[in-house]
Amino acid sequence: MPVLDPTSLKKLEWIAVERVFLSTPSSLRGKDLSNPMLAGHLEIYFPSEESLKFVDRKAKKLGIKLRKSEVECLALALEMEEEIWTDVERVRRVAEELGIKWRSGL
Repeated sequence: MPVLDPTSLKKLEWIAVERVFLSTPSSLRGKDLSNPMLAGHLEIYFPSEESLKFVDRKAKKLGIKLRKSEVECLALALEMEEEIWTDVERVRRVAEELGIKWRSGL
């Protein structure tokens, strides 16, 4: 199940999908979870503190400033050994450094 970052989640609200995606609590901030396009298509997980710190350190080492939701999504993708769907270049760069596969968001 791919991990969706906030940019991909925004697109998910507008299309019908037939699969389940993973995401994190901060990625869902401000989203209408009663939206039928989201209902039943998301599983929410909290990545471990260790993974969050690891991703944050890697980004800082690369000179990249990530948002909290981006760090969480990358940490979750790392833990779950899943690809991340994102349209954000800085997220892609960190994903590549971490060995996480990525694809352009929905």
